Amino acid sequence: MPSPASIRLAHKIHRLGGLLTAAFIIFYCLSGIMLNHRQAFSFFYHRETESRPIKTVSNQAVQNFIGHYQNIIQRPDTPKVIRLRDGGRRLEFLYGFHGKTTYIINQGTGLMEIIHKSPQPGLGLILCLGGMLIA
Repeated sequence: MPSPASIRLAHKIHRLGGLLTAAFIIFYCLSGIMLNHRQAFSFFYHRETESRPIKTVSNQAVQNFIGHYQNIIQRPDTPKVIRLRDGGRRLEFLYGFHGKTTYIINQGTGLMEIIHKSPQPGLGLILCLGGMLIA
């Protein structure tokens, strides 16, 4: 039978551990909300927006540029992102969510690389397959 002093000590440790756990959970939730909604809270940065009038121009030059490279890539849809690298000598056209398919055109060498991204199997799938191999 434990002594009353050790029971009180265990009770205090249990209470302190519970309070620390609750404080950590509350901090984790609040910091997650702040990080996920940092634009609404102006978290991590201060942004000032300035606008000024400019001369209006036709969008035809941009459409011709995109159309030219759509013919080279042989895709009818427009890319989500176009990156200019190395002073415009290297062009990257990203299609799909987070650049699932990327076309890299190197103007200097005349080479086009196509990168296809696909998700790796998750840890759950690996553990599941590992469990089937063991059984």
